[in-house]
Amino acid sequence: MVKYLLLLFVFSYVFINSAFATVKVGVTHWVDYTNPDETGVYIELLKEVYADEQLEFDFSTYKRITNLFEKTI
Repeated sequence: MVKYLLLLFVFSYVFINSAFATVKVGVTHWVDYTNPDETGVYIELLKEVYADEQLEFDFSTYKRITNLFEKTI
């Protein structure tokens, strides 16, 4: 019985965390494609593709975004 309760708790925890997870997108300012006010062709496309996800945009320089990406691998 305890094993089943523990299993239920683990699955509930995973489900709740995945339901509130955000997708972080690193972008640089590129006029009409990625604007800092979260408009532009690329931003709108990402919002459409990931409509069910919560997106968080991180605007910075290309070098910084590349370094952050390499650190997460």
